[in-house]
Order: sequence, then structure tokens, then C-alpha cells
Amino acid sequence: VGYDDDPLADYLDVPLTTIRMPLWELGAVAVNAVIDQLSGKRARDIVVDTQPELVLRSSTASPGDR
Repeated sequence: VGYDDDPLADYLDVPLTTIRMPLWELGAVAVNAVIDQLSGKRARDIVVDTQPELVLRSSTASPGDR
């Protein structure tokens, strides 16, 4: 199982099951954090409250599919 749902995962010889994260939202939060730090604000932990999405492809099967 891969992570971040790389676009190539769907084109591999065996398409790779991956975890898809909301990259646009994560990137926006990261940019805002950098801007805050450049503006003199103190660095802080940030939690992005989102749910990852499992993208099932041919590299995995349910336990009954042996």
C-alpha cells in the first residue's frame, strides 16, 4: 500500500492501492504557517482535521479473495 496517491500508482504493472490525503488543503495550511512565521509569529503545531481516503486497486484483495 502506498501513500499520497501518486498518479503513477494507477499505471503500475499491478495498480497500487494507496491512501489519498487532501494535498491541496495540507499545502494551503503549510503555506499559511510559513507566512505566519515570516511575519514574526511563533511557530506552532497545526492539526488538519481530515479523513484519509483508501483508494483500492489491484495490489490488495479482501481476505476472502485468496
